[in-house]
Amino acid sequence: KRLARFQAQAAQAGESSASSTAGPTPPTTPTKALTNPLAQAVTSAAKAVPVSPATARVGSAGGSASSTASSRVGRAETPPTEKRPAAKTTTKKSTAAGSLLTPEDAAGQLLASVLAMNLTVTGMAGGEYRCTDQSLQPCPISIVKDMFPTTEDAETRKKVSHIFLKRVARELDNGRFCLACFNRAEDAKRAVSQVTADANSSNAELQQQLVEDLFDVTASAFLERMAEASQSRSSGDLWSSFSARDGHSPFSQLLMRFSRFVTDGICVSEACMTKLMELASSSLPAATTFLQMVRVGGEEIASVKRYDDLAMRFNNYNDALQTMLSQPILINTLASTLTSELLTATTGSHFERNCILSSLLDITTIQFPVDFKSEKLACYKDLPGFPQPNSDSVRTLDVQIQTATQGAQGLVHGVLLKIIKRPDIRSSALSWLAGLLCTNYQRTAAQFKGQRPDSSHASDGFMLNVCAVMLRLCQPIFTSVATERLKKIDPAYTKQPWCL
Repeated sequence: KRLARFQAQAAQAGESSASSTAGPTPPTTPTKALTNPLAQAVTSAAKAVPVSPATARVGSAGGSASSTASSRVGRAETPPTEKRPAAKTTTKKSTAAGSLLTPEDAAGQLLASVLAMNLTVTGMAGGEYRCTDQSLQPCPISIVKDMFPTTEDAETRKKVSHIFLKRVARELDNGRFCLACFNRAEDAKRAVSQVTADANSSNAELQQQLVEDLFDVTASAFLERMAEASQSRSSGDLWSSFSARDGHSPFSQLLMRFSRFVTDGICVSEACMTKLMELASSSLPAATTFLQMVRVGGEEIASVKRYDDLAMRFNNYNDALQTMLSQPILINTLASTLTSELLTATTGSHFERNCILSSLLDITTIQFPVDFKSEKLACYKDLPGFPQPNSDSVRTLDVQIQTATQGAQGLVHGVLLKIIKRPDIRSSALSWLAGLLCTNYQRTAAQFKGQRPDSSHASDGFMLNVCAVMLRLCQPIFTSVATERLKKIDPAYTKQPWCL
């Protein structure tokens, strides 16, 4: 196009100069042939380039003859284009997801996506399914055809459990993987419910059944992982003394899944919590596992190496403990547990050592005997100006410690209040408090000088937290709004026969 435009402009300039010159035209001298090989190549290429009519009309003003000639040359040199029939574009009819799949293929794709694996079913045509989300780094799993769930299979849940156990064995953090599978199963359930109306009925029903089976299998596996983590936290466990102030033990990581403050975003959802509570309602060991988690959670809070870390450690576990203790099913199990503890208690120290709530009531800064070289008291020594630190610094540190202790007292108060408000299990909480006070009655003696190493009574810090919880229970009665309630209390009820 540039060469054609240049030729048209040159021809137009030649015609205009010829018309303006008067007199006879001088004889033209022959031009010397181009001797430069590069110029010859460019000239020959310019002759071979076809010129389009649109390009030839560039210099139409004042040079119509040359423009027309150039356009004619261009049309003559351009080869005729053969008209081809337009290609037929076939558009596949949009169908719902899974409607063109066999039930076996639909089941394989669902299991591969939820369990994050490349599933290969040997002995079945087309039995290779890859995980849809490539970011999950799926593991290859191979199973035989007889262990693959199909339509109208009575042992679907058993086969899904078999495939899940093969998959979960590849993971280091089993608890995290169980929750991740449960969350992906929730997404799969929503996707299946959206296409149920348009999809093949057999595929949709099979996928819904597989999703429900995955809910049960993953929740049961997570519950088993909870039981293992709570039982393994003992003095002989390698993780029991590892980085206690940082909370990197497997149990602490598992307990943090019940809160919303997790770094990877994989936590116990509401649907997962509902499924776990269903399992706890039908199984007493499952409900006991949750209560054991509460107890060990309190021990994790109290195991800090410095008192100034109490507030941070409590904030990490507070949300998880509140989530567990707010479940109605666990309230019933806790009430029966308090009753059984009362029947086996013989001394006051039994409540502090073996009670399900003792770990929360044992979060205190009172030590006996006082060891000024203790690492827990190092936070006071680090205050600026020690041994005469600034009063504001001391007050700030005290507030941090009181935040943790008062938070633990609030958890115990909330649990006991829920039990007391229910008439069917109210006696279990009141009897437990009465037994705790009666077994520690000798602490009221004038010569009592605190806890001894061989004492059969609870410690000062434990009893101080118990008194704080009881004061919170009495707060609604002694407020200014509840003045009429106070008049209904008979102060002589303690002298009645049933109180002696």
